[in-house]
This record gives sequence, structure tokens and C-alpha cells, in this order.
Amino acid sequence: MRSKNPYIQESVKFSLTVLSCGKYELECYVFEQKLNAPTLFVKDLETGYYNYVGDFFRFNWHEKDITEDLIPTIDEVVERNWGDEVLVSVLLTAIIDPHKTYFTSEKNLTEGIKMAVKDDRMNLDTLVFRQIATKWLNFLNSLAAST
Repeated sequence: MRSKNPYIQESVKFSLTVLSCGKYELECYVFEQKLNAPTLFVKDLETGYYNYVGDFFRFNWHEKDITEDLIPTIDEVVERNWGDEVLVSVLLTAIIDPHKTYFTSEKNLTEGIKMAVKDDRMNLDTLVFRQIATKWLNFLNSLAAST
């Protein structure tokens, strides 16, 4: 039996699609209220905690953003294997380096990375970030195709 997502109120009606991504489970919610955008929660199956990557996608969920900006940026950073890139979302900033991606709400990115290194909910492998982005994109495309 699935454990209840503590961030979703009992009274809210939604449909839920669960996707597997290695040690992570993607909970893709579509709420019945028309104004709500599809919402992603990413749960670490080993710890049971939700990763901040879901918060990053909360306002960066448009297919075009993922296709034209996010995935090419990840690919570029991984391919050159040095340096990092910063992508800003409404809630969080993603600092993408070739091996790890860090999520922070700190304006001082150096401090944000220090915090994210200490908290597994605030970082994940960059290639896993790409896989999650791709699965989220596929989910959004399937929603668009069904409407």
C-alpha cells in the first residue's frame, strides 16, 4: 500500500501517476481544479524523503522550458565535464555541475551549495536529474496528447 504524501490535503481531488526512476519515485499529480498545473513530487525510496527537485519543477514545468533550456544545459555541462550552470526557478535555483545538481533558495549560491551538500534532499546526481526531467517531460506530453 502506498504511503500518503504529507503535502497533499485529504480534501483535494486529483489523479496520480507514479513513475519509477532508479531509487526515486516520481509522483505526478493532476488536480481536478482547472487552475492548478500538473505537480511533481520526487520521493527517495531509500530514505522516504521528498527531494527538492520536485520543487524546482513546480514553476518550470512547461515542455518548452525543459526541451529548449534544461536538458540541453545538463547535456552541455556533462559533456564538457567541468564548470557549472545555474538555472533559476521561482522557488529554487539549480546549480548543475557535471556530477551533482544542487537545489537552493539561498541568494548566495556558495552558501546554498554548502547547505545542499549536507542534505541529500537538496542534491542528486546530474544524470538522474536529466532522467527525472525527461520522465516529467514525457508525462507532460502525454497529458497534452490526451486533451
